[in-house]
Amino acid sequence: MKDSGMRHPLTSEVYTVVFKRSIAVIKGILKQGKKCFRDFRRKPGKRLNVRCEDRVYMEETILPSLAQLPDGSAVLFVGVEWYTSHYERYFQGSGVVFITCDIEPSHVCYGSSIGHIIADIQNMTHVTGRNVYDVAIIAGVFGYGINNEEQFNRTVASTHSLLKDNGILIVGWQWNRSLEPDSRNLDIMQQYFKPVDGFQGMPFHKTLIRAKYEYHIFQKRKL
Repeated sequence: MKDSGMRHPLTSEVYTVVFKRSIAVIKGILKQGKKCFRDFRRKPGKRLNVRCEDRVYMEETILPSLAQLPDGSAVLFVGVEWYTSHYERYFQGSGVVFITCDIEPSHVCYGSSIGHIIADIQNMTHVTGRNVYDVAIIAGVFGYGINNEEQFNRTVASTHSLLKDNGILIVGWQWNRSLEPDSRNLDIMQQYFKPVDGFQGMPFHKTLIRAKYEYHIFQKRKL
């Protein structure tokens, strides 16, 4: 059959729309890739360049202590940025599974190569299920995304569900951005968790004066 030379009247428009959308997607990917590369260059070897007191304690005490957990232990780190992207190195060869999560899809480039979850910690059980992790670390999130009592309560309840029996929650926050300087005083925390001292050799409570920062360690209560 001979080609009449006529095309469907919508064909050219459809091609144009698809082409424009494809270009937009590609530009978005390239933009995010450029951002990740720029952040990577900013810190040679992916080492932390900002020596904040709270991050020093994280790197010199918390992460090395957790790397000594028994083989197969699962650690969840909530909230990632360029300055946390090397944290998984502390667990290389340790047998401990280090998983990260963040609500922001573009932060996947800062997440763990072992496993990164794009999800809101407030309802993450819908993604991973319950009783999954031995330890959860939530530091630098309260006051920076989890900003009010309702969000905090949902986060605590969700984390309780994510943790295995007797699981550990490590909380870090700044005094001037938290609901309460001492997280032990919050009703929701008392309901779901209890303070634990000496976990992996770490004290329950660590105050960092210069950073105006607190770390607390809790253990999951049986409800």
